[in-house]
Amino acid sequence: MPTSVRSRPASWAARSSSPTVATAADRAVGAGPLRFHLRFHPTPATPAYPVRIGGTGHLADGSEVLRVMHEFADSPRGLRIRLTVEFPAATPVELSTGHQWHFACEFANWLEAAAAAS
Repeated sequence: MPTSVRSRPASWAARSSSPTVATAADRAVGAGPLRFHLRFHPTPATPAYPVRIGGTGHLADGSEVLRVMHEFADSPRGLRIRLTVEFPAATPVELSTGHQWHFACEFANWLEAAAAAS
């Protein structure tokens, strides 16, 4: 089973056409599934976060529905992560709250899997 499916079964990329494009990402966000295309873009490192992954999500009709910026750094106590998702102002609060739970589940499972593998 792919790691992305193990981390959160309701969240998976159907296919990627390159390392920077998830061309058919299905994600359980908020109250139900939201199908969007996530395109990652070059994101410069900063001293505070040397690994940064940015992207923009679009619906099939081209409407922008979200922007992401995930940042990672080593710290004296382990790993420091800052996860950011921006939704349009009119987005129902249930969607952003649901996405917070999505991240909590997904990243906790990834970190547990990494710890078990080390």
